[in-house]
Amino acid sequence: MSNSDINFVDRRVREGTIADRRDAGTINKKRWSRILNIAFVIFTSIALVAPGIMSAYLGVGIHVTMTGSMRPSINPGDVMLSKVEKVSDVQIGQVVLFLDNKTWLEEAHRVTSVVSSPNGITITTKGDANPEADPVQTYAALSPIRYVTSVVPKVGYVLNAFKSKIVILVGGLLLLLINLLIVLNVMVKRRKTDPKTPLFRDSHDLHDRSNLHEI
Repeated sequence: MSNSDINFVDRRVREGTIADRRDAGTINKKRWSRILNIAFVIFTSIALVAPGIMSAYLGVGIHVTMTGSMRPSINPGDVMLSKVEKVSDVQIGQVVLFLDNKTWLEEAHRVTSVVSSPNGITITTKGDANPEADPVQTYAALSPIRYVTSVVPKVGYVLNAFKSKIVILVGGLLLLLINLLIVLNVMVKRRKTDPKTPLFRDSHDLHDRSNLHEI
């Protein structure tokens, strides 16, 4: 065997055949496709299910800040984590969540005044960035109210994105397209690299078949 033949055999052993390299590439593409699929499903599931689980089992509410009324302590896009307490336990300086009677949206503002009376407890709130206080609201002493325990910056944009129907639809279509392109690419490569199966494997096979016809 010549040196060139030996080198060729060594390279085939070291690098593998064309089919081996093709199969390795196919495995890598499938692996990345699987990773993308799993990641998309996990993040979407977390965005959709996590708030309900945390609220039901841990009593923790998740709220996304949409306005800048609490700047600089809480900014748009921040996520607020909240828990429930009795109105009678509310203290000045806490950030509580309440329903705005004008906009019917949930707001998170700081408590500036707490006044008890026979009619209940009157709470005054104000956004840190707002020039004026909110209209006062009166609650029964044992009424539940949510207060902010911690703030996670900017995560709200991600949660809102994954909860958006448009993003879920577009993400699903992109994953479907990626998988389709990978399958088509593999099929095209196999068509190009797989040798055509010969009609007769060698001269002996041809000779045997000719004898068959003669019989």
